[in-house]
Amino acid sequence: MVCLARYFYAPAFVKLSGAVRQPMTSQSHKICEYPKSVNENLVLIFYIFFAKKGPVSRYPSPPNRCKRNQVFSFTPRRENEMAIYGYARCSTNESRQDVSRQIRWLKEQGCSDETIYTEYESGAKANRAELTKLMTLLREGDALLVQDLTRLTRRVKQLCEIMELVQERKLKLIAGSFVIDCSAGESDPFTEGVLKIIGVVGEMQRNMLISNVRSGLDNARAKGKTLGRKKLTSEDIPSTFRRYAQKHFAGEINASKLARLTNVSRPIANRYVRLLRAETEE
Repeated sequence: MVCLARYFYAPAFVKLSGAVRQPMTSQSHKICEYPKSVNENLVLIFYIFFAKKGPVSRYPSPPNRCKRNQVFSFTPRRENEMAIYGYARCSTNESRQDVSRQIRWLKEQGCSDETIYTEYESGAKANRAELTKLMTLLREGDALLVQDLTRLTRRVKQLCEIMELVQERKLKLIAGSFVIDCSAGESDPFTEGVLKIIGVVGEMQRNMLISNVRSGLDNARAKGKTLGRKKLTSEDIPSTFRRYAQKHFAGEINASKLARLTNVSRPIANRYVRLLRAETEE
């Protein structure tokens, strides 16, 4: 047992007992020689049974396993190592739409706050600031993640341009459950074809939505309904605003302070001021 322990726990034994490793000679078939005193054997046996750490591994540890619902594992980037970038997009603004669901999914796949780019722009818009910035950062071997292909673009033409960029730079494009690996300089024809079909469907959905909205507006106009924002009248101006507006007309406060004191936005304050001036001129 002690002989086997000497072989597998040799590095730890040397560290604990202070033994000096002897160089291997041509006349000896042993790897190294260690002192064989009883005290050192006891130290070795104590280390085997009571040490918190196991024997020193002869092989590197296996790579980290992927988490559940994770496309692939991610480790901190080193030199000449791939980086994982995520992109999240909504069409309107933060008050109407929320990108937190997309960000949460991107983080589950291995992205960090520094590598996730978000913006509120239309998917049909070609020039998007955050997407353009992200595309300039991508280099060979990197991965680009989006939760859904429509978050990346809703135009087939732009999708084809992105696919060409992915192949040229040998990137990985991951859109939901679809993975296109172009690290070898080319992609799988079937997967690329399916992604383009999804892109066609995404653009068609947007065009159908716009067409239905325009049809509904035309139908409302035909029925005599007034569309758009309600026309503002002097009766809609609050009494508090009228009181502070007199100080504004006298030059005591500016328009920004007037809006802050009356708890209205600056554009609304400007509209109220124009209505009050029109009343005064009349």
